[in-house]
Amino acid sequence: MTGIGPVEPHEPAADSHPRAPHPTDIVGADSPRPYDRWTALPPRRRRLLLAGLVTAATVAGTLLLPAPNGPPRRHPTPGPPRSPT
Repeated sequence: MTGIGPVEPHEPAADSHPRAPHPTDIVGADSPRPYDRWTALPPRRRRLLLAGLVTAATVAGTLLLPAPNGPPRRHPTPGPPRSPT
């Protein structure tokens, strides 16, 4: 032993008796539910978030929709053949 840091004494009798398990911390176990987080927001912020979601959904829907089929486009028709002169 180098003598660095505290050293717990070894007790041979402790090996035969299991110790009580240490309480484990579960990350996120006490986090609030999404509904609780939503209702905790101020009403103004909730309205802004809803407006932003509606705007984003509208823009995404507009961009992802196919273009409407309008009236048929007129293609140029070839004229009568020219005579070589």
